Amino acid sequence: MAMEAAMTGHLVFSTVHTNSSAETITRVTNLGAKNFMIAGTFNLVIAQRLCRKICSKCKERISINDTERHLNARESFQHFDRNELKKEIDSRQIDFKTRNDFINDGVCYHGSGKDPDTGDICSKCEGS
Repeated sequence: MAMEAAMTGHLVFSTVHTNSSAETITRVTNLGAKNFMIAGTFNLVIAQRLCRKICSKCKERISINDTERHLNARESFQHFDRNELKKEIDSRQIDFKTRNDFINDGVCYHGSGKDPDTGDICSKCEGS
């Protein structure tokens, strides 16, 4: 029904639960949409992933220095526009020390979910 409305010129917003943007086409086809309907109605498909924030109380410092993940990240940073990279780092509220620790020393942080003093479940994030 939504696709028929879109074919008549209506602006339609919808959610489809898939693991990626590309999978949306398969899901809509499985729901019975014809190929001509998909081509005529889809203007934009966006995928969203939610990311947890690391708890400031139970975070642990870990080293990934010289791992493939760290080397790939450092290489990728070299190709970014400096101003855009700075804007992105600022928008994610990453402080200068955390950024430098990662780039120079391969240090990042992991939320353990455990209170560092007692070893019990963290009272701030409740282990999440």
